[in-house]
Amino acid sequence: MIRIDLRHEIEGITVFEDDTAFNRFSLLPNEPRYRLDPNGDPVFKFMEYRNPVDRGDGHKGGGFIIFDVEFVVPEAKMPKIMETLGTLVKQRASGLNVQPPAVEIGNFIYTAGEAVLNLFNDEKDLVQSKFNPGQPSLFGNNVTSFALELTPEGAALAKQALQGKGGLVQVVYKLKFWAKLPPFQVHGWFNSLQFYSFYQTINVDWNLWSEDSYRETIREQTIASQSMGVEITSDSPIDPSLKEEVRQWAPHPRPARKRRHQAQ
Repeated sequence: MIRIDLRHEIEGITVFEDDTAFNRFSLLPNEPRYRLDPNGDPVFKFMEYRNPVDRGDGHKGGGFIIFDVEFVVPEAKMPKIMETLGTLVKQRASGLNVQPPAVEIGNFIYTAGEAVLNLFNDEKDLVQSKFNPGQPSLFGNNVTSFALELTPEGAALAKQALQGKGGLVQVVYKLKFWAKLPPFQVHGWFNSLQFYSFYQTINVDWNLWSEDSYRETIREQTIASQSMGVEITSDSPIDPSLKEEVRQWAPHPRPARKRRHQAQ
């Protein structure tokens, strides 16, 4: 399984190590890109309508854009990555006095994903409609397909933007995958003296010629400040949000009641 705390940056690619095999690595691309066809060309098509199309809702269509996005490591970077990882494996094999095994590239097991598209900030004056499945495929190259209809103004702006080679389309991938957390220690403590106090006051007024009176007052007080806590330590950096989840998960000790009586 992927060790989330053991990673390297090679050629702009995040490389995670495995928790059991020192020669197995998983590569995480630094950004999505247009999917490439067998000829190496981006799968991207822009069509401008000859005449605006009335959509009946007060808006007109002026053009159409369809494209695919994938989340994959560029092939051009693989030779340098494999060379660097091969050197790392040889060093570790030498320290273990074993024959260096071949470098293995593992796959991420994505459990959920989201693909967010931004084009002209989705302004209604520029984007008439947008098709976005919202989730990429969670295997292979993690491909997502998009289709947009632009207004006449949006089509004109897109045509002008496509004359250059800047980024017209922005796509953000949010992916969740299985990984092994770094080892850490959780220490939960509890101070019963600061947590719970119990007071009982009894007043008895005895009279010979009239009715006696009896009054009992019970006070219970809970003090949360510094009464209990969870300490988390690790040799590796831990994300603050993860620490908070561990604190919520960690069982808290149950206080033993301490009772003090005062009689008057």
